[in-house]
Amino acid sequence: MKIMALYDLLADRARWPELAQAAREHGVHGVVFAGNATRLSGLDEEARLKAYHEMLHWLGSLDLPVFFVPGVVDVPERAILQAAINHELVVPRVAIVHGMPAFLRGQYVVEGYGGRLTDEETRSDDELTYPLWRAEFALHELRRFDQLPLMVLHEGLETNPTAVHHLVKEIKPRVAIVGGVKPVNEWIGASLVVAPGR
Repeated sequence: MKIMALYDLLADRARWPELAQAAREHGVHGVVFAGNATRLSGLDEEARLKAYHEMLHWLGSLDLPVFFVPGVVDVPERAILQAAINHELVVPRVAIVHGMPAFLRGQYVVEGYGGRLTDEETRSDDELTYPLWRAEFALHELRRFDQLPLMVLHEGLETNPTAVHHLVKEIKPRVAIVGGVKPVNEWIGASLVVAPGR
């Protein structure tokens, strides 16, 4: 099965046609997006939500199953998550998997957690931040399914290697797609960890 992994689109529409072309040329079966759909700096809330809706519409236009988690700059949380759920009702092939499972061709169960993962119970209007324990609790659901687990994290091996290693070792997904500016393919135990880079 071929999966296209994306990270940090930051509403960069200039990249969208080449990414869509690559998906077609490589016969991709699904797309996994590890967050950061919008730019935080220089955009007010309305502009960020507009960019987020445009990105969701573009993902839907790929005509492929798409699974995504929000990134650290995809705020405000309630508005972003509501936009994602509303979009999923209209275009069910684009699924938010932030603490919720979805299925890829009956072979994989996909679930993830977005935002920055911390040891503290901090909340911010400027960043999407969650305590690590909350992500771990939600992702344990992956163990309940017979399908192969695919985990998606916005955090990456560059930004938070401790959290990524902990969750991969604890959940033991077949594949973990994580954030990260630099492309990475690495094994943690029996789990393949992939950072698509920018």
